[in-house]
Amino acid sequence: MHNNSQSTSDGTIAAADGSKLSAMPAALTGAVVLVLAMVADRFRASFARAVTSDRGDVPGWVLVTVMTAGLVTGLWMIADDQLTALLSKAINSVSQ
Repeated sequence: MHNNSQSTSDGTIAAADGSKLSAMPAALTGAVVLVLAMVADRFRASFARAVTSDRGDVPGWVLVTVMTAGLVTGLWMIADDQLTALLSKAINSVSQ
């Protein structure tokens, strides 16, 4: 994509169709670049800390363990009689 625009002496940009666009002042451009660089540095630093840190693994495993124990307990409470009968039937069929 080619842009046929030219800067004029009054700080505006003349577009190819003859309309004038105001140019961003150099100080504002520098400030925007500085802010973007600071944001990128902070993001890079926080990403590096998150990648190298093992701290997030412990809460994840604790959550998985607690949820598994909760599911087993819930199933056991609901299907206790059926599970007992199934286990007794399996043991009797093997022992005979």
